[in-house]
Amino acid sequence: MVILSILRRLPQALRGWVLMAWRVKRAVVAYRVTMLAAGVAFYAMLALFPAIAAIISLWALVLDPQDMARQIGEVSRLMPPGAARLVQDQALEIGEHTQAGLSATALGGLSIAMFVASKGVRGLLIGLAVVHGETERRTLWQRGVMILALTLGLVVTTQVAIAFVALFPLAIEMMGLEGPLFTLIGLLRWPVLLLAMMAVIAVFYRYGPYRKTPRWEWIRVGTLGATLLWLLGSGGLSLYARHVANLGQLYGSLGAVVVLMLWFWLSAFVVLLGALINVQMGRSPSAEFEAQTP
Repeated sequence: MVILSILRRLPQALRGWVLMAWRVKRAVVAYRVTMLAAGVAFYAMLALFPAIAAIISLWALVLDPQDMARQIGEVSRLMPPGAARLVQDQALEIGEHTQAGLSATALGGLSIAMFVASKGVRGLLIGLAVVHGETERRTLWQRGVMILALTLGLVVTTQVAIAFVALFPLAIEMMGLEGPLFTLIGLLRWPVLLLAMMAVIAVFYRYGPYRKTPRWEWIRVGTLGATLLWLLGSGGLSLYARHVANLGQLYGSLGAVVVLMLWFWLSAFVVLLGALINVQMGRSPSAEFEAQTP
């Protein structure tokens, strides 16, 4: 095989990494990860606005829903421009029609929104189960509880992150900081959000797929790689949508929806790719090479 002849010429320190990259590439093709990511993106698209409704409804139980809607628009800047505008407009629309305070209508709307949002989480868990190659052995109610817990945790984490983005500049202003120092410290909220995202990915990797001997690690190569690839991919997609492809001219009013679908596909792909990297990192880096070397 070509890969074996290449590996024989490499130093021992690089051999394991190259072999792992080759294994990941084969697994991406074998598990049809691009198609899995497309399925996850479809469910995520269906679940996005119910999830926004759930976030705003839960916030509205104690505070003004329009405040949360505006902050969702602020956080949506992490998305490509067309997708960000779509999310921002829809969040403001939901915020205007959400009643503040505890009521039967609010609880009913929150329950429906949580149920629909859980479908996106379920799609991601199915993809993670496939790339781990494990057979699901949890009972139906155990899977349901896990999906509900992850959905609720994701909603609450999103609320905390959005509140952090909103309150962080106010806290800096109260400290009396001004000028470049104010701007510099204000920018620190975005790396904190990336760390929060990495923690969320780690939780999904740990509790999402069924495994006989799961290991809990906050920082693994796949988790860190998925976060960095998501950041680079989101930036690249933003530049592509803004300066290269005029999707609005090509798709008309659906251009923003197409950009949002592409962003969801990219996000799902890098999360599944990170899981594959973790799986391959758990294997012996040279076992396959040694088995095929005469």
